[in-house]
Amino acid sequence: MKVFVPIIAVSALLASTVSGWSEVVSGDLQVRIVIGEACKVNPGGSAELHFGSRGDVTGAATTANTTKDGKGSIQVQCSKGTKFSIALGDGKNPDPNGTIVRNMKNGTGETIPYELYSDSTNKTLWGSGSKSGSPLASEATGGLDSFQVFGLIPKQPKNPKTGTYEDTVAVTVTF
Repeated sequence: MKVFVPIIAVSALLASTVSGWSEVVSGDLQVRIVIGEACKVNPGGSAELHFGSRGDVTGAATTANTTKDGKGSIQVQCSKGTKFSIALGDGKNPDPNGTIVRNMKNGTGETIPYELYSDSTNKTLWGSGSKSGSPLASEATGGLDSFQVFGLIPKQPKNPKTGTYEDTVAVTVTF
């Protein structure tokens, strides 16, 4: 019987401790996120400006533009209210000594000069702050903001060799 008494005593002690665990207390969990300024350029794919197919570029200037809200336009997505600027580089075939900096080049190295503008009247050169024009400033809506690019190939003194002429221009967003 001596063994039985300590077991009952231990059982009573455990029971009194377990009943103490059934008490309820509460507190708070703070949930938070800090949204910093962030931007993406062309999250849906790259932009493209296409002058089309031409047989003659000596008669008048050749113009083109990207679509307003969709494929082709430069698209930027930044945190709402973020002020940013979009700079367009001089391209992979620049001519720093020419009156027009940017050039499209064919496979044999021949070039066709062109300019990029931020307006449909081709008055505001769009560049990176150099001879090619100034960056475009804007403020983010928080959604996808689209920016049209307007291009112009000035009237040429002679028609270039047939073929495809291309260039790649860096798009840089500073915020």
